[in-house]
Amino acid sequence: MSASENRALDYTSLERIRCPRPVDKLSWVAEQCRNRFVLDLGAYDETAIGPKQGTPWWLHGRIASVARRVVGVDNSEDIPEEGLWTSGTSQILRGDVYDLGGLELGERPEVVVAGELIEHLSDGASFLRAMATESSLAGATLILTTPNAACAYNALVGIVGRECTHRDHLTIYSYKTLNTVCARAGLAAWKIIPYYTRFPEMALTASGPLRVGVISVQRGVNIIERFCPLLSGGWIV
Repeated sequence: MSASENRALDYTSLERIRCPRPVDKLSWVAEQCRNRFVLDLGAYDETAIGPKQGTPWWLHGRIASVARRVVGVDNSEDIPEEGLWTSGTSQILRGDVYDLGGLELGERPEVVVAGELIEHLSDGASFLRAMATESSLAGATLILTTPNAACAYNALVGIVGRECTHRDHLTIYSYKTLNTVCARAGLAAWKIIPYYTRFPEMALTASGPLRVGVISVQRGVNIIERFCPLLSGGWIV
């Protein structure tokens, strides 16, 4: 797999990390997939089936809207044995992201997307190592996204004794720990880009003053993230 621009870190306690400004995750990832054949790992996203499906907030749908072809892989039991077609050029197959060699794709993927997946795995380095050494993915560009362990939103809700973390999250990464995982996985090069916090589920299901409040909080958090990228909602690698 190809990548670029990994940064050397000294791992000292107060080392300065030069982090770029955040991007809109869905727009950025979709643009990298435009007119390309994409393998979308962890594609189903149960949180999208309902409020986000059919809106611009479902990553698989956004990719399918611009890619030449998309094949998703997910182990959800909600996916039928024959697979699930999500559009005329995109489908999701039931399968194991650690066992991709048996997939009959007909062509090599140009892009492999692992959106909000690595935090669900107990060993992120092993997953990345498997992606880097899988012969069927040779030449593809890997793009993964994951929440930020040091995000501003979790710090703010922590003040009132709360934490925004899914029950299936096993590992949450900071900039440095994500950089370490990429290095230990043996990746030749990589780039870490922060992304802005978004609250699509809350915004889509709320109405009236509550919806205005959700949007206002999101904008406030995004201002913090713009000037303090290390506090952004998550990372794109």
